[in-house]
Amino acid sequence: MRTIFTTHTLTPTLSTPVPDFVLPPPSLESSRRETTARMQSVENVGNRFSREVIHTPLPALGSISLIACFIIILIFLLPRPAAADQPTPTPEISIIIDDIGYRMHDDMRAIAIPGALAYAIMPHSPHALKMSHLASQNGKLVLLHLPMEAIMQEKNRFLGPGALWLGMTREQFMLTLNIDLNSLPEAVGVNNHEGSLLTRHPGHMAWLMDGLKQNQKFFIDSLTSEQSVAGRIAMEKSVPYLKRDVFLDNEQNQAYIESQFMELVRVARTNGKAIGIGHPHPETIQVLSRELQELDRYGVVLVSLIDLMQPGTETDVLPVRLAK
Repeated sequence: MRTIFTTHTLTPTLSTPVPDFVLPPPSLESSRRETTARMQSVENVGNRFSREVIHTPLPALGSISLIACFIIILIFLLPRPAAADQPTPTPEISIIIDDIGYRMHDDMRAIAIPGALAYAIMPHSPHALKMSHLASQNGKLVLLHLPMEAIMQEKNRFLGPGALWLGMTREQFMLTLNIDLNSLPEAVGVNNHEGSLLTRHPGHMAWLMDGLKQNQKFFIDSLTSEQSVAGRIAMEKSVPYLKRDVFLDNEQNQAYIESQFMELVRVARTNGKAIGIGHPHPETIQVLSRELQELDRYGVVLVSLIDLMQPGTETDVLPVRLAK
């Protein structure tokens, strides 16, 4: 047996007609009595709330006590402490002094510049080992300044012994590279001397990176050619790599070197870091000795090349001998 439910729509009806007259306004006395009655009613409600709620033991108030309500209100009304601002990293600069090994007096003055500079020493140069030992003893980073073939033939006349050439076979290339590296055992990395031609060739750069990885060295591209592929090949071979941002002393006058130093600061402020390359010229030594004392005013810090290496670089190819 099924039970059937039916719904009915209730239509409101007026059983009493609405009067068609207007009530007279209440008298002043009746208004006062009505106001007094309303105030008394409100007071009675407040008293009842005070007796039944405020003075009721907390467990009887239900699932949320007055204390809990009060705490919740405080959470929303009290000012929240502002999140601490993350400190902005200080822009970093690093400086390499190239062509060390041929001018002992100037080289020694350059090594005496205060700070974490790196010194790129020409292989088989007359004062290579002496300058390498001096730099290491003074806590400086030592690099091998590896000569490589340039596009302009007149520059190739000054490459010196131990140069790498485009016409070399792989065996000749690797043998020369290993002899150069072994001649400067305190070197932790390599940068190129000239090389505007050789750094454009992927095959020769692959040979170079294989040799550096085997010897646990990093590579700094002096970037003598905008067409250099050294960086790309270094990444493919998992060799730690950095590149030069600013040449400091293409012109050997103090005004030019000062402007280039400020360009180095500007690049560091823009990119977070920058690498400058100079040479042991008297003008360069004077400018650096002065300007490196003003780094706080410029808002940058001088750091070692090692500190500029990107996090995550494979540890098996990081330098194992750092200048102390």
